[in-house]
Amino acid sequence: MKHFTKLIFLLLAICLFTACKKEETKAPAKTYLLKKRTYNDASSSWGMEYTFDENNKVATYTYFSVTNPSATYTITYRRDVNGGVTRYDYTYTNGTTGYGTYQYNAAGQIAREDTYISAAGVPSYYYIYTYNAGSYELASYNGSGALQGKNVYFYTADKKNIANKKNYNSSNVLTSEVTYTYTDKPNVLNSYPESEIQKNYSGFVSQNAVATQNTSFPNGSTPNSSTYTYTTNADGYIVTSKSVYTSGTSTSTTNGTMEYIVK
Repeated sequence: MKHFTKLIFLLLAICLFTACKKEETKAPAKTYLLKKRTYNDASSSWGMEYTFDENNKVATYTYFSVTNPSATYTITYRRDVNGGVTRYDYTYTNGTTGYGTYQYNAAGQIAREDTYISAAGVPSYYYIYTYNAGSYELASYNGSGALQGKNVYFYTADKKNIANKKNYNSSNVLTSEVTYTYTDKPNVLNSYPESEIQKNYSGFVSQNAVATQNTSFPNGSTPNSSTYTYTTNADGYIVTSKSVYTSGTSTSTTNGTMEYIVK
């Protein structure tokens, strides 16, 4: 009887252990890669499309315009041995070419971007990024080294998003200020590969999708605003967007659609 009782307890323990293991088993996490974004308003249609290499790193980015095909261009990225982007080459459908290079700081943030016209490497513009505790600055210079303007971005308290942005001209005079509010949805631009592209382009990408964007001008020009709404799929990724832009008495609406590769 004693042996039989021990056997019963052993069988129960095995059953409980097996049940726990089954409960702990989870479906493998999905990886979403942006494949294509398309937008349209009352008069135009445009979008962005991406291709990837064997390591799922973005290989090319194509901006296309249905209403203005000559504005279409493709960017091809070059990477170092660690996978970081060090150079990009662009080609427009009309044959215009050029390229740009990136430099990074010790924290891995973009520190400088140099752009060149044509394969001959004629200097065009360069951009310097300076990071501080609660903000960062993006200053642009022409090929001769003259300041063209700068943007100063201020983080939210949790540093997950950009709270507002101040734009200055070449004389360091404030020309406009943009303030943002956010939804609880993930930002499309924080999905790969846009997360990498945006960080190299502007220095930072907000984690949440924008709810409102309001722009004011110190010179008294008419302020403008945009409101955004979204729909998401079962995994919470944004699949459609709608923005309504208002300036004075005029309004315009832009609709967007996002396509993903799911791995």
